[in-house]
Amino acid sequence: MKNAIRLLGVFLGGISLLCFWETYRIWNGWAGPGSVPLIVSILLAINSISFLIVSSKEATQFTWPSNKSAARICGIAGLFAFYIIIVQWLGYLISTWFFMAAVSRVVAPDRFKLYVLIIWTGLVSLCLYIIFIDLLSVHLPSGILWG
Repeated sequence: MKNAIRLLGVFLGGISLLCFWETYRIWNGWAGPGSVPLIVSILLAINSISFLIVSSKEATQFTWPSNKSAARICGIAGLFAFYIIIVQWLGYLISTWFFMAAVSRVVAPDRFKLYVLIIWTGLVSLCLYIIFIDLLSVHLPSGILWG
């Protein structure tokens, strides 16, 4: 398992070099499109170096999740895949509302009452929608209701 951490460091280093190469190709100053790939490649390089240099015994120990945790992980992955499919048809606002409520229910089933969960996820979804549409001017899928 100790070599797996180093292999991860080499893999991240390769992705970092690929990001550096793409940054070099599209660089047009800090205000251009190359600034985000540059930041990502620097962060990947730092992680890569940390995995190559620091390889402690605690970092190499791994335990498989319990059946309950594995079911939650699979449930969240399935909900995410379903969200990707339905966001085009239902639109961002409704599908994000459903997705956030469902994931919250899977992660912490007994933490909130259902009506509180629906209200809060609806408000968060609406706030995110307003931020993306009005402040950031991002086009989001409108779905069949607002076509």
